[in-house]
Amino acid sequence: MILADMTGLVQDYLFDGLILVGLIAILVVIIFLDHLKSRQRKLAYLGMMVALTIPIIYLGMPSTPSEGQEGGELAQLRTEYKLGESTLGDVDPASSTMNLVLLGFRGIAASMLWLDAKHYQKTKDWTNLNETVKSIIQLQPHFKEVWSFQGWNLAFNVSVEMDAVEDRFFWVKEGAKFCQDGTRRNRDAHKIYWDVGRIKGFKIGQSDEWEYYRKFFVIDPDVERFNGGPDREINPDELDNYLEAKRWFQRHNDTDVHKRASVNRRSYPARAQFDYASTRQREGKFDETTRLGWEQAYEDWTQKFGQERFMTNAGELFLEATDGELEVMAKERKVDVEVLKNRRDSYRQTCNYNFWKAAAKMESRPEITQAHKNIFEAKHLYKQGKTSPSLVRPAVDFCSRLDDLTLTNDQHAIAKIICASQEPLSRQEIVKKSGMTSTATNKVIAELEEDNHVQRVSKAQLLLESGMLTFERQLQNAPELGLSGRVLTDDEAELVNKDRDHIEALLEAILYWRSIHELNGREIPKTYPLKSVWDSSQELVRNVKRQFYRENGMAAESE
Repeated sequence: MILADMTGLVQDYLFDGLILVGLIAILVVIIFLDHLKSRQRKLAYLGMMVALTIPIIYLGMPSTPSEGQEGGELAQLRTEYKLGESTLGDVDPASSTMNLVLLGFRGIAASMLWLDAKHYQKTKDWTNLNETVKSIIQLQPHFKEVWSFQGWNLAFNVSVEMDAVEDRFFWVKEGAKFCQDGTRRNRDAHKIYWDVGRIKGFKIGQSDEWEYYRKFFVIDPDVERFNGGPDREINPDELDNYLEAKRWFQRHNDTDVHKRASVNRRSYPARAQFDYASTRQREGKFDETTRLGWEQAYEDWTQKFGQERFMTNAGELFLEATDGELEVMAKERKVDVEVLKNRRDSYRQTCNYNFWKAAAKMESRPEITQAHKNIFEAKHLYKQGKTSPSLVRPAVDFCSRLDDLTLTNDQHAIAKIICASQEPLSRQEIVKKSGMTSTATNKVIAELEEDNHVQRVSKAQLLLESGMLTFERQLQNAPELGLSGRVLTDDEAELVNKDRDHIEALLEAILYWRSIHELNGREIPKTYPLKSVWDSSQELVRNVKRQFYRENGMAAESE
């Protein structure tokens, strides 16, 4: 080892010495050139050119990896610091030729093409825009912002100019493909990998056309070209768009070896898993796949992202570190443990770590999956107009007081049937079990309802109440979500408001439940499940109401 180091040192000194001797020799020749005749000076110039050619060839000799040749000094430096064309990414011969031909005018040509691209976009000349963008990257293949900006431009700006949703999806794909090409030409440009994930995840999954885009991502609208499958350039393994985006976000993290990206951006692989599971719920898919999706989200958040090491001024730490673990670190590093705690908490707040950890844990429970399903079905019944109170159930504590109440024989018989059932009964079921006529049964039910012994309810109302009650029970164990009724600190409230999708989903369920009461001419009870959420989130209720009225084709309330 020592011998190898000494050999390298001798080679470095010898190389530097040769360069110095050569420069001195050239300087001496230049000084004495004036004393030489014309023929002698020409010969001297020729000799100097030959002398300079030798070190140039030695220094600039290209490497040939296939033959095990490292090349000259400059080639080795280019390889070591990844400055060569081939070390940055795939080499495009056309791009290299164009840059060589243009010499020093490449910047001017690129600027003119940028102006042309803006013109074609403004005039909606999409064919020329596409060709111009391709020309720009021929001139600037390693200017990372070209790939990020133009990929975003195609997917987010150009796509919305199209009328047909299929045409919009085509340009979204073009933006994703453009950025993917950028990663091939710039293998270490971690930001471009993130841009691909953003298009495949956010643009496809959260646009106004998200329902169409998600279907098109798996079954492309150009059925004849893609044989009823996806465009494999953007979805090679026929994955859900969020799972494909998750791959690209992970590649971003893997490429960002020095962790230059923010803590929040490095959380995106796990966040894509959150989006995958929540979007399946949004689509009405409440199977085991969805629940397992939440389980995977919890694991990704706590066991992968939560275990990542981040460098701070007090050394490395990770977001899942407990106070006890931080105390051990502090003793080993001889730093104040409060410094580590503050830094950990700061990172957690940046990405709302505790909120999403609690959300994933809660959502992975089977009872929460069922609660989502109940609420989804109730909303579907509401939109079908099936909100009339066709079911009968006992009032609270009615069945326990049944023997102490003064009732007629018919009332007592009907009451026993209602109390004996585990589920609310329809009028037809009560008629069948009682043996009474439909008219007599309806009269008895009306009498019991008038005395507040029984309640008439719709199936939609029952499903909503079941889901709301389940959420209320589970939220008591998840104070980090800010929905348990516990008074939050200002910092906690700020974090909860950053990710308020959960709150708005619950407010929407309450709004459907309240609307059913109003449609049936019933007063809103003083107490009901999730009332504390409704009362403490009035600043969000207005937005949720607008969405509710828009979805159901109703006129909005006057402010």
